[in-house]
Amino acid sequence: MAEVSPLHRVIDSGRWDAERLLGRLIILVHATFLDAGFVPHNAHSDEPVALRVRSLGMHVVFYVCVPRFAGDARPVAHWACVDARSAAPLLSGGLDDTARALADDGALLASLWMELTEKLSSRALAGLCRENGLPAILNYASLPHDVVLAILARLADRKDRLRVASTCAELRRFVADHEDEMWHQSFVNRFDEMREIFLSMWTTNNLL
Repeated sequence: MAEVSPLHRVIDSGRWDAERLLGRLIILVHATFLDAGFVPHNAHSDEPVALRVRSLGMHVVFYVCVPRFAGDARPVAHWACVDARSAAPLLSGGLDDTARALADDGALLASLWMELTEKLSSRALAGLCRENGLPAILNYASLPHDVVLAILARLADRKDRLRVASTCAELRRFVADHEDEMWHQSFVNRFDEMREIFLSMWTTNNLL
């Protein structure tokens, strides 16, 4: 399983071991971009989307500026801020161990991967398509959390939400992290529906 991880697609164990922790974090972010659908830049590519890094105390800010090819020439920035002290122990192991942690939905590294994907790589890809008139690449990762939450809360049966969660790792993590919120919203939605039914019945009975 580890050998097909997103990390193994961009680096081998020897180079991983030679990297310092900041370098490993940059590699992790780079892997989220490739996993989202970006391709490495080469001489035949159009305008590249460059990943930039800045340090703010003990935090590392990753950001990209998505160019526009029409209309407003100003680029659109997408960014994510990572606490270096929290990320360091997650990346201190070997490549195989790190890849296994990445595949573990309950691991902190998997949560970091999801956050980077949602805030940075997938959002940048969706923005690149939107800003330049290209067909949108629609997926849940490109939507705001509250929108995904509202959609899944419409599923009254928990079994239906589990079926949705089984479709991909990102949705599985999202459902696991927001189960209480979805249950609450589902209850509110169901209560509103029952209230409308009750009011409709009450109105009908009073008209008879």
